[in-house]
Amino acid sequence: MLEPKGVKGLVFGEWAYRELLVKPRAVNALPDVKGLKVRVIENPIYVATWRAVGANPVPMAWPEVYTGLQQGTIDAVDTNPIGMRDSKLYEVAKHLAVIHHIFTALVMMINIDKWKALSPELQNVVMEAAKAGQAANRAKATRANEDAIEVMKSNGVKVTQPDPAPFRAQAEKVHNQFKAQVGPDLLKQVQASS
Repeated sequence: MLEPKGVKGLVFGEWAYRELLVKPRAVNALPDVKGLKVRVIENPIYVATWRAVGANPVPMAWPEVYTGLQQGTIDAVDTNPIGMRDSKLYEVAKHLAVIHHIFTALVMMINIDKWKALSPELQNVVMEAAKAGQAANRAKATRANEDAIEVMKSNGVKVTQPDPAPFRAQAEKVHNQFKAQVGPDLLKQVQASS
């Protein structure tokens, strides 16, 4: 899907799963997110996903999140634990719900014209380097997020692990809403891998 847009996709990396860091209360089950003002990136799928589970998504720039939690502009933030730790969001929000609601992938890519200008031998070298980077990234991403959770726990964050099944059931509405936009084949691939 990228090549018609002038981009050659090489490999997928990951930031791993996004979780939910909450200020006012613990999230033990799906009903606990009802009414929460959740900071999301400005992405229609993210907004629709949080609406589907009864939360109030609030698109907000990342530099505003700490203050937003502190002042109550938002109640929660949807991001990966590494981002929560590195931004010290655990200083103002003390409830982490590990629900694995969105898997964040990274795409390593190259301009298609630059790719085509490379000899087949150099294309192979670039692809092998990309695969090595992918393997290193994937090996470290999950561990880095686990380490970030440990740092937050040591700073007073209480961790819950709500059953993800009700969240997934509500997400089906979002899948159907965006099926035409992302394509049914890609949607099936994503569903099969989750």
